[in-house]
Amino acid sequence: MKTTKPYEALDFGFDRTQLFKEFNQPQINRSTALQATMNWVKTNQIKLNLSEIIALSEKFVIYIEEGKTNWMKETEQYIQDKLQDTDGVLID
Repeated sequence: MKTTKPYEALDFGFDRTQLFKEFNQPQINRSTALQATMNWVKTNQIKLNLSEIIALSEKFVIYIEEGKTNWMKETEQYIQDKLQDTDGVLID
């Protein structure tokens, strides 16, 4: 079985830079998406459970990575329906 060196041990150049980006970028995207989710939830004073926060965060990752916005209307409708079902419960 062939072993590969960690990206830190590779020579400088495209390969090492690309490996660094591939190693860190998904973490940065998820962190940014979670922060965007939390900001959006606080701004709109919406109470979501953990699974809904993670699902919304995953949608923001799609937006960050691919620029797709087709999920936004469906998500906003879900939130509106949720608020109507809970009589507009807001975050304290």
